Amino acid sequence: MKIGFHGVKDYFHKEKHIGAIWHFLNTLRKFLEVNNYNKVVVFWDSDTNSSQRRLIYPKYKLNRRDLSNEIKQDSYEEQKQRVKQYLEEMFVRQLEVENSEADDLIAYYCQISEDENKTIFSSDRDLTQLISEKVSIYSPSTKKYYNMGDTIKISDFEVPHYNVKTIKILTGDFWGGGGAEPSVHSCGRRFGLQRRWRCGPRAGVLENVPPIGEDEGGAPDSVRGGDRQPRGAGRVLEARQDV
Repeated sequence: MKIGFHGVKDYFHKEKHIGAIWHFLNTLRKFLEVNNYNKVVVFWDSDTNSSQRRLIYPKYKLNRRDLSNEIKQDSYEEQKQRVKQYLEEMFVRQLEVENSEADDLIAYYCQISEDENKTIFSSDRDLTQLISEKVSIYSPSTKKYYNMGDTIKISDFEVPHYNVKTIKILTGDFWGGGGAEPSVHSCGRRFGLQRRWRCGPRAGVLENVPPIGEDEGGAPDSVRGGDRQPRGAGRVLEARQDV
C-alpha cells in the first residue's frame, strides 16, 4: 500500500488521491493473470503492530517514513479501507491481528499450512528465511522467484537464504531499508562479510578476531554458502571489553 501511496502520486479521482488503490489492485491483477493460484490471502499490519517489539526495543521503526501530515494520513487510511472492501468483493481472504505485523502473520501461516504450496509476494528480504520446500518468494523489486537452495544478494555478496537470518541478527536493519535496528551495537552493514569481523568503538567487541573459513573473496565460506552454521562461531564472541 505505501509503495503505491508514495510512488503513484498523480492518480486522482474527483480530487481524491487513489494511487495506493490503483497500485495495489493492479499489482495483484497482473500477478494473478500470470499465475494460477486457487487461494489468495492478504495480511495487514495492525495499527499497533510495533507495540510488542517496542517493549523490548523502544526505538523500533521510529525512523521509518510516517504520514505525519494529517491530510495524507486520512487519505492513506481511506484508501486502505477501500482496498479491503474491494478484496472482500473479490473473495480474497484477509487477516489483521491486533499488536501484530503482517510479517509475523505470514510466518505463522507458513508454519500451520504444511500441506499447501505457498508463494509470498514481497520484496522484504526478512521473509526469505521462510523459504522451504513448500514456500517460495516472488520479489516485485527484482522480478524473481526465490526457492529452496537459492541465494539472496546482500550488498556485494550472494548469501544462501537460510543464512539471511544470521546476517540479519548481526547487522540489524541496515540493509533492510529502515536503518534503526542494529542488533549488535553499532555494527555496519558489511559486518560478518568482511575480512576482519569487528564493531564500532562504542561496542568494544569483535576486534582482531582470527579469520573464519575465509576464501579469497574476503567473505567467510559459512556465510557465502554451504554450511548452515558459521564455523568457529565461538571465536566470534571473543570480545574486547577494555575500550
